[in-house]
Amino acid sequence: MKREEINAAIKRVLEAKRTDFLGYVEIAGILDRDHFRNTNARNVDFSGLDLRGYDFRGAALDGCKFTNALVRGARFDPKVVENGMLADAADVGEKIPVEPTLVGRHWYDPSVFETPEQIAGALAEVASIGREPLRAEALISLVPHLPQMLIAQAITVAQSIGDGRYRVRALTELYPRLPDEVKRSALAAAVSIDDEFHRADALSRLLPYLRSETLPFSTRKAAVSNSLAAALAIGDELSRADAIVSLAHYLPRDQTLKAFAAASSITDESCRVRALVALVPRLPATRMADALYLATGIQGESYRARMLASLAPHLPPELIPEAYAAAAAIVDEDKRTISLVSLAPYLPPHLMATALADVEKINSGYHRQRALASLVPHLAPVLIASAVAVARTIADEYYGAGALASLAEFLSPSDMSIALTAVATLRDEGDRVEALSQMAPYLPSDLLPEALAEASAVVGKVSRVKALASLAPHLPLDRRNKVLREALEIAMSISVDANRSFALIRLGPYLTKSLRAKAIDSAKSMTNPYHRNPTIEFLTSCMSPQ
Repeated sequence: MKREEINAAIKRVLEAKRTDFLGYVEIAGILDRDHFRNTNARNVDFSGLDLRGYDFRGAALDGCKFTNALVRGARFDPKVVENGMLADAADVGEKIPVEPTLVGRHWYDPSVFETPEQIAGALAEVASIGREPLRAEALISLVPHLPQMLIAQAITVAQSIGDGRYRVRALTELYPRLPDEVKRSALAAAVSIDDEFHRADALSRLLPYLRSETLPFSTRKAAVSNSLAAALAIGDELSRADAIVSLAHYLPRDQTLKAFAAASSITDESCRVRALVALVPRLPATRMADALYLATGIQGESYRARMLASLAPHLPPELIPEAYAAAAAIVDEDKRTISLVSLAPYLPPHLMATALADVEKINSGYHRQRALASLVPHLAPVLIASAVAVARTIADEYYGAGALASLAEFLSPSDMSIALTAVATLRDEGDRVEALSQMAPYLPSDLLPEALAEASAVVGKVSRVKALASLAPHLPLDRRNKVLREALEIAMSISVDANRSFALIRLGPYLTKSLRAKAIDSAKSMTNPYHRNPTIEFLTSCMSPQ
């Protein structure tokens, strides 16, 4: 990640008006908020944050603080509860006592569940757990190990859980293996949960299974309707938005429109956009104008950019100019670039010149390169020269060379010569080689000697091999074999196994039979089998070029 990209992520986080930790993680682009499970979250301060409904199972939470955090509906390993880590949470209620079980003691040790007898013993222990949340979590941990002969007993354990929230969680894990009558009871249990947050959560867990079910259509339709009703009844806007997101994929058109209307009325922009973005792909074309109107009215530029980006693939052609105008009006360059990049493939020809002019106004080299690269594949030939001019205005040589390289496929011979000269002036050798490699397939024959001279002048052995290997396939046969022999000698002289492996593998597809045999001999001399064996295997599999 380049420094400018890191700074852009930091800026997004600093400007975001979120109250939940995972929202910042999502905005920064470093982790999908729906996949926090099994991650390293040691020493994170979750105090005061809304963590409801998130799955922390398997996560390392040592040293974390949950003071006044909202954890209702979140999923944790039993040891987190047993160790009192949630004792200061705002809504944890009565403390859950420690109930050591075979499952709890061996939560991460699958070898404990190798035999049916061991699994049956564990299931008996689970059935004896007094606290229902722990009984449900322990049963869920056993589900992947259950043989068919124990399914009926597991269902009995699940149905013995009085609290509908935890009973539905356990039955959901068992759902694909349940008989129809038990599936109906799981649905009934979910619908009967009093708390709207947990009711929506329970129903959303069941919906993925209902789409391909043998249950009557009316039953499935009622489940979707009940799920949405429960979601829309949630008072907390973040939780309501998250519930809409979890349901969006399963809603029929009439329910989608109902959810869209509800999402539009959410006052918090972050929550409103999160819900609307999930619904946009499900909206009929006749409602896209309404969605675009909502997007243009969003005050926060980060959220407006996100909404415009989600709309781009779904807008009818007549609405694209209005969407582009909204994107171009965004002041922040990072957010404006996000919108422009998303809209670029859908811009009509008459807007391309305007878009190029707007890209040239972007001050950041990083953002200007991104925006230009998104436009290039869609430009008419008469605009390529203008695109080259925009690329050459990028002061940062790394991003300038990258912009020119992205144009290579479309450049005229004279423009290609200019681009090659610009690449040759790059001070960073790695950047120079990367740009040269991108341009290699499109270089005209009269420029190949100049490019080859640049590649041969590279000091670093690995980088030189990479540059030569990129150019070799495009050279005349006699010159190609000479360059490949030279590159192979360089690769074989590299002392570090990892670097030699990279160089040999890079050359492998282009080597003749005799040169490939020499490459394999060189690979066999590597001392580290981690690099030696895959290199030999790859080189052996390469076919000699014709």
